Amino acid sequence: MAISRSKKEEVLNALIELFGSAKSIVFAKNKGLTVADSKNLRALLREENVTFTVAKKTLFKKAAESNGIEGFDLSVLDGAVGAAVSSEDEVIGAKAIATFAKNNPNIELVAGIVDGEFLGTKEIVNLSKLPSKEELYAQMLGSMQAPLSNFVGIGNNLISGFVRCLDQVAEQKDA
Repeated sequence: MAISRSKKEEVLNALIELFGSAKSIVFAKNKGLTVADSKNLRALLREENVTFTVAKKTLFKKAAESNGIEGFDLSVLDGAVGAAVSSEDEVIGAKAIATFAKNNPNIELVAGIVDGEFLGTKEIVNLSKLPSKEELYAQMLGSMQAPLSNFVGIGNNLISGFVRCLDQVAEQKDA
């Protein structure tokens, strides 16, 4: 069914606005998702505050170019493609789709846009393997706390060793 020019302009304007507020955009190829699987994917993405939209590839390209994104390779987007747009985290969209794709081979990461740069399949798959911001914050906090924890442990061992030594000396005096 053909879409009218005014409807295409409406969709394009919505995409331009969506892409303008995005930290990352991940393109996923639909290789035959069922309606139930599609609903499950959208629900998973919604939980992560990621918007999933389907449009013509040329509209995706125009929206990207309108937002100053260079190097958009339309040839990578082959077949039916949707875009997962995250305005909060650079990694979460790719991570969520990659997680969904483990159990459902009918969807595949094909490309993405992060920090205004177009990424190919290999780069976006690597991005999906990175830890999220929260995980990185937890790792950083653990790394910062480790020296202090070790210092406290050394201090406790020193004091407890001294107390044990005094206790043994007291036992020898009593005997």
